[in-house]
Amino acid sequence: MNVAFNHASKISAPVFNCFMFHDVDLIPENDYNVYECDQHGPRHLAPAVDELRYFLMYNDLIGGVLAVTKDQFMKANGWSNLYWGWGFEDDDMNHRLRHAGYRVSRPPNSIGRYKMIRHEKQVPASNSSSYTFAGGVLISLSWTVISFLHLVVHRFRI
Repeated sequence: MNVAFNHASKISAPVFNCFMFHDVDLIPENDYNVYECDQHGPRHLAPAVDELRYFLMYNDLIGGVLAVTKDQFMKANGWSNLYWGWGFEDDDMNHRLRHAGYRVSRPPNSIGRYKMIRHEKQVPASNSSSYTFAGGVLISLSWTVISFLHLVVHRFRI
């Protein structure tokens, strides 16, 4: 996710300042859940998921859909690159955001509702015991672009 953030930041500067980190298995149920960033802090847009009985399991949960500005993401030092498999990377990011001085906001459960596409349950990651705040995560990335596809998205105001 850090590579995608860095790549989007470089090719689109200064156009993009809001980044959505969205699980592919979540479909929004409510059109009033506005996909936008809050300059005051990150927004967790998915507090109510059908598979979790539309209930926020714990207050620090930010998994599913997270909206952050470029500055918020940079100040939190991005996502940890040490998590492999399913789970706990979002808890780590929540600690990074809190450590950076941010408080995550959410829409009401009646607005932030999502349907989870059914799929096989994944085995949780084995490296969930501690959170990482290592410096230089975003700076030390290296990658090779194999191909790039630029799509134009049209927005219509009704």
